[in-house]
Amino acid sequence: MDEMSIRQQAEFDGKEVHGLINLGFDEIDDDSLPLAKEAFVLLLVCINSHWKLPIGYFLSNGLSSTQKQTFIKHCLSLLHQNNVNVVSLTFDGLSNNFSMAKQLGCNFDDVNSLKTCFPHPSDSNQEIAVFPDPPHMLKLVRNTFGEKRCLFSSEIIDWKYVEALHKLQESEGVHLGNKLRGGHIKFSKQKMKVKLAAQLFSSSVADAIDYCHNKLKLQDFIWSEATVEF
Repeated sequence: MDEMSIRQQAEFDGKEVHGLINLGFDEIDDDSLPLAKEAFVLLLVCINSHWKLPIGYFLSNGLSSTQKQTFIKHCLSLLHQNNVNVVSLTFDGLSNNFSMAKQLGCNFDDVNSLKTCFPHPSDSNQEIAVFPDPPHMLKLVRNTFGEKRCLFSSEIIDWKYVEALHKLQESEGVHLGNKLRGGHIKFSKQKMKVKLAAQLFSSSVADAIDYCHNKLKLQDFIWSEATVEF
């Protein structure tokens, strides 16, 4: 499931107005409804073959977590009636998506008691696994790390070591077996590129920082252990 932004525009085809919110119910057929600004799309992806099938979309100007979980339950019930076995639900990191998952029966509040499945609305013996979209979650972690610059665990995880590695490699004209470049540091105009986030968090970047600290004994990399582990 995902939400896609659409152009806000109403058009009349001679019979009805298009471009207004439409959640699949019997809305008033006139132009008193607000313009839709996004489409809530449900896509079925086969896990044992190679096909994808859009199974529904709803035009809205923003859905609440309660509305989303209602759509998900209804969709799962219809698929169950047609002998389609759904095993998981994937969504991006929007906060109300996690609220929706909690309403469905998941629990993300305590890492020691995570519940990442919820019961199937039409079969109490079956559970649906929840998978936050990995590329999107990776970008969110990178964005938070780059913008906040410091994250706190038992020790400080610091963005300055990534910058120090980039500066060192640029000044020496060599790269320590990694793909770290300026685009990884100044990523604000390329936030959608997953590979920049993946390469930033790669083991090769961690190994390079560790090498600068433990082998080269460079002052700029003192106390970088937590960042390397992260």
